[in-house]
Amino acid sequence: MQHDLESKGLKIVGASLEDSAAAVAAYQHDVRKFDYDVVVGDSGLKSKFAQAGLPTTYLIDREGKIRDKITGARDRAGWEAAVKPLLDEAPVASQKSD
Repeated sequence: MQHDLESKGLKIVGASLEDSAAAVAAYQHDVRKFDYDVVVGDSGLKSKFAQAGLPTTYLIDREGKIRDKITGARDRAGWEAAVKPLLDEAPVASQKSD
């Protein structure tokens, strides 16, 4: 989906709160290569998001605001229904200060 919608601005970033960077890299090498970036969180993030079910997805708009929190899996049609309205929003033009 990222490849199909990246021209509209979709960027997928995975996050691992349990594994080290080395463990994520080993998983990608041995099991499955991700087509998106994966960041590794620390214990502070783990405690902050520990109450969230897995997987948890945050939809973040072009301005960096969390627009939706989705717990659990969805099929492609479900993800597109959630993501496409945000992608269809026009980017906010930056304002210049004099």
